[in-house]
Amino acid sequence: MTIKKKKYIRIAREKCPEDCPFKEKNNLPIILIPPPYRYRTKILLISRDPTIDFVSIYNYAARYKPDEMRRILFSAAIPFSLILKITKFCKRKNIEIDTDDLFKIFKVTYWTHFHKCPTDEKNKFTKKCADKWLKEEIIKMQKQIKAIICLGKDVEKWIIENKSISIDRIYLPHPSGANNAEWYPKKTKDLKDLQQKIKRLIEICQRI
Repeated sequence: MTIKKKKYIRIAREKCPEDCPFKEKNNLPIILIPPPYRYRTKILLISRDPTIDFVSIYNYAARYKPDEMRRILFSAAIPFSLILKITKFCKRKNIEIDTDDLFKIFKVTYWTHFHKCPTDEKNKFTKKCADKWLKEEIIKMQKQIKAIICLGKDVEKWIIENKSISIDRIYLPHPSGANNAEWYPKKTKDLKDLQQKIKRLIEICQRI
């Protein structure tokens, strides 16, 4: 069987919103992670914005073919960090899980960003990018994806505001160290809420 190589979802800087402050910053790469190669995309993972610090690993990974590039970026950044956070949470709460289920995220997930250009303290993210490009990505994939994993409050707020998105959504804290308090909530209600979200994600992975 011949496996056709999947193409990137194309983002042309000249078609970015006219009032986007990143439109003319050609020194910043548009961050695009290759989609799954040998598997159909079943999960859409959305994190907020790649940082300037991410550019070096992105440029290194871009030397390789798309499937290997994707594997490097998934292992070095958000997807692996998310799996690690979930695994630690479950261990701490004595929740038995099969990590093979979680690692299906590596196989069937398309990882994208709310804001596509790298950001820092001077170059702050804007939702204009999501209003244009993320919306197009979701429309293009909505017939095949089973769930959207939304990381962080900004992504959650944008998804909720877009009433036309009816795909099953799971809202989780961003897996960075800055959000440890959200991964280890002290309030019983917040703890149960997070536990339920993780349970739903694992169930989705099991069905894939």
